[in-house]
Amino acid sequence: MSLNKKAFILISLIIGVAILGIIAASRVILVSGYENLEKQIAERNGQRAVTGLNEIVRSIDTLNSDWAHWDDAYEFVQNVKDDRSLDSKKFIEVNLGDGTFSNAKLNAIVFTDIEGNVVYEKGYDLLSSNEIPLPEVLRSHIRREDLLITHTGSDTMSGIISTAEGPMIVSSIPILRSDGSGPVKGTLIIAKYIDQDVIERLKDISQFEFSLVKLEESPFKSKADIDLREVLVEPLGRDLMNVYSIIPDIYGNPAAVGKIEMPREVSNQAQAIIYYFIISIVLIGSIMIGGGIFYQDRVILAPIHKLINGLNAIRLDEDLSHRLTVEGKDEISQLAQNINTMLSAIEEFQAKTLENEKKLAERVNVIQKQNIDLEKTKAAMMNVLEDEKELEESLRESQKNLQNAQRIANMGSWDWDIVNSKLTWSDEIYRIFGVKPQEFKATYDAFLSHVHPDDRDKVDSAVQESLKNKTSYSVEHRIIQPDGEERIVDEKGEAEYDEKGSAIRMTGIVLDITERRELEDVIKKEHDRLDLIISSMGEGLLVIDKDHRLTAINPVAQKLLEVKADEVIGKKWSELAITMKDHSETPIEERSFAKALSEGKTIITSLEDDHSYKTRTGKVFPIVSITAPLKVDGGEIVGAVKVFRDATRERESRHIIEKEVADRTRLLWEERARMVSSINSIQIGFIIADKKDQIIVKNPAVAEILKISEEDVSIERLSVELLANFNLKDELKKCIGEAHDYEKDNIYYKDKFLRIYITPVKVEESQEVIGNVLLIEDVSEEKQLARAKDEFFAVASHELRTPLTAIRGNTSMIMDYFAEKIEDQDLKEMIADMHESSVRLINIVNDFLDASRLEQGKVEMKNEEFDIVEVVRGVVNELDDFAKNGGGINVNIDYSGGPINVFADKARIQQIGHNLVGNAIKFTKQGGVTVRFDIADDRVKVLVTDTGLGISPANQRLLFKKFQQAGEKVLARDVTKGTGMGLYISKLLAEAMGGKIYLEKSQLGQGSTFIFELPLAIQK
Repeated sequence: MSLNKKAFILISLIIGVAILGIIAASRVILVSGYENLEKQIAERNGQRAVTGLNEIVRSIDTLNSDWAHWDDAYEFVQNVKDDRSLDSKKFIEVNLGDGTFSNAKLNAIVFTDIEGNVVYEKGYDLLSSNEIPLPEVLRSHIRREDLLITHTGSDTMSGIISTAEGPMIVSSIPILRSDGSGPVKGTLIIAKYIDQDVIERLKDISQFEFSLVKLEESPFKSKADIDLREVLVEPLGRDLMNVYSIIPDIYGNPAAVGKIEMPREVSNQAQAIIYYFIISIVLIGSIMIGGGIFYQDRVILAPIHKLINGLNAIRLDEDLSHRLTVEGKDEISQLAQNINTMLSAIEEFQAKTLENEKKLAERVNVIQKQNIDLEKTKAAMMNVLEDEKELEESLRESQKNLQNAQRIANMGSWDWDIVNSKLTWSDEIYRIFGVKPQEFKATYDAFLSHVHPDDRDKVDSAVQESLKNKTSYSVEHRIIQPDGEERIVDEKGEAEYDEKGSAIRMTGIVLDITERRELEDVIKKEHDRLDLIISSMGEGLLVIDKDHRLTAINPVAQKLLEVKADEVIGKKWSELAITMKDHSETPIEERSFAKALSEGKTIITSLEDDHSYKTRTGKVFPIVSITAPLKVDGGEIVGAVKVFRDATRERESRHIIEKEVADRTRLLWEERARMVSSINSIQIGFIIADKKDQIIVKNPAVAEILKISEEDVSIERLSVELLANFNLKDELKKCIGEAHDYEKDNIYYKDKFLRIYITPVKVEESQEVIGNVLLIEDVSEEKQLARAKDEFFAVASHELRTPLTAIRGNTSMIMDYFAEKIEDQDLKEMIADMHESSVRLINIVNDFLDASRLEQGKVEMKNEEFDIVEVVRGVVNELDDFAKNGGGINVNIDYSGGPINVFADKARIQQIGHNLVGNAIKFTKQGGVTVRFDIADDRVKVLVTDTGLGISPANQRLLFKKFQQAGEKVLARDVTKGTGMGLYISKLLAEAMGGKIYLEKSQLGQGSTFIFELPLAIQK
């Protein structure tokens, strides 16, 4: 490479590295600065969107404040419980109509009293402009201890809550008068989903594309600790970026994530600035490189080129007398002077060299003559060495081949020098005996020590006998390797003798036959096992060769064909039996054996082929068989094997089965026709579907109830239709997976209410679930009747209570103050009957009123912390006299622990206790009633066990229903013992206090156990 190029490369590298350093430093400084600026702008935009959402929440707060601090709302929340309040109805009609929801764009309004009980609620769908049930998620937040209800003074609570349909804005404000005075009478809660209208407003505020995403779909999902004020920026390439901001709920937890999509204008501007800066630096660097090269060529390299041209001229002319001329006093001119001095020295040396070459040529001629004689002697010696080398190579190759042969054959050779008592082994014998050469003493006794102790005498005797009789010997024996493994060897040997007949040497081989012996044992075992299998087969087996001669027959075949093996082996198969088809003899070439041999394929005959054998005695029997060719390696067919059996019973069974199948198929179709007719006639929608949700059976009522065409009825279509209020697919999967029934009431669908019942279809033997039965019932009319009935009972109870109270009071006064003035005994008894009947009627009316108020959520619980054991003990004491006087029933409390505190309404607990213990006493004729207490999972269970009549499984389903008594006479109720409302009211009371009542077990004639369960009081 020329100096010009080297200088160019060096200058270019220096300037290039400098340029790259400047570019890298500027890029790091500028890009990081612009990226930080871009991130700050993105974070401000993200916070602007969150601030905009807070402004919308404040606007909802302002709207709610206008209503909550309003005299009309203040009066409404106090009077709405009174069904006869005309002002409340007018307030609802004027202020809570559909127009209010549409104009204010609200999805829910809830009024609660000071205890947190809902006194009015309404949900509204803005898209369909229809009233809908209150969202369950919002309802779950409306409880006394929740932030939405626990107000201090006139403070408000607003923010976001998470729902399945998406985030919802809620505002909760205490209800006060218009002037802001109190006391607080309740809480007004309004709610609105963050719908597309809100999203559009947020787009206008942030001035970018805005959307809401779930937390698990955002970059925040990978962060363990989430800062609610944190804003994450996610670049989407060179032009766009996403900005994510946490939107917290009212509890300070992430409710959703706001996403803004904004252009990367700052980043793109930074890239453009860096691009122009790089171009400028590159242009400056190029100018510097060009200037440096020009100076180098004119000032530095020109003298060097002149020096090179002078040297080239000396080389071409081959004249060392020429000298270089370079002007100046620099290093290059000094180099030229040194070269001239060197040329002078070379010229002088060249003259001396020519003189020496002449003398050397004369000496070389003498040496060449001597070399010719030496080469002839060397050639003769090389021929002798080559012959010896070939012989040595041949011997080495033979030894190698012998060793390989011994290794492949697991065979080694040995040589025993008897005179010197030295034993020599080949490498293969060492491998067979498992020892190393340095470990073996190389003596006959050392060899015997490796022989199995039980075989040593045999081996030694064979050797000594061979030496004595001067014969070779062969003996099989066992050896023991150092690791304890036994091997079997075949040893052979023969001795050499001197002129006197004395043994001087013995040679031999050792062959390892362990694997051969093991293989022989395996083959023998397999052969014995095959003979046993063939002999024990339940079917006949025949084997023939390619000439159709029988080579094997098992005992079953001998019995079926009425022959003996020793008489028929070797004979042709056609001589033993005649093959029949359709009662005619089959030609030999069409028989199974012949086809298997000629075609090389397996031939299978079944009952449908109608094959039979006819023996030499004339016996004919149907057969089914499998005939297969026997092939050896290479595919040559050497014979065939047949397995057959007598199919007489199968043929007879088949005729019986075919007739049975035909009869059952006819009955099945008749039954199916009756079933389809019955299903189509019922008014409830009926569907049978398999595990893949494919409908197998359906009736017209499904399409009629859902108002869709019968062609459109499918599980997929039903799931879509009911999705707003019921996830059908999930419930079907749950029913199949858990194998239990499922029932859902009050499903709102197209201005009607539906009840859906799902039950799994199981295989009786394995209990495997193979599908579902789905029942769909329109209960709108039933619901309307139930509501009308409840309203009737409520009104009737109020109207009846007033005259009954007067009758009870007047009759009581007559019996207390005017008893002496009434002399007629019959009249006294009539007044007593009137008083007793009025008391019973008032109790009935009270039951109706309690049930009605509980169903409408109008019962106020006066909860307090108390010992439930003490309260139940008081109930038992009150009923003890009733139990003993009524039939000598003992009522006991089986509990010896300390107090069990609950937070509930003491009077209602007494009411439940009276009902459960009273029922137990009422239906127990002998024995007793036991009350026990059990604590588990922060709940207390009160168990009431009796030894009474018990309840049948059929009547257990009627428990906790209106007007149903715990006795067995369901259709002939004893109205003198109650209304059948006790358990129903107790169930409603327990649920209102966060508890539950249920029947744990019951058996006819042995009694029942009811459980009343409540949460324990929270320990402070």
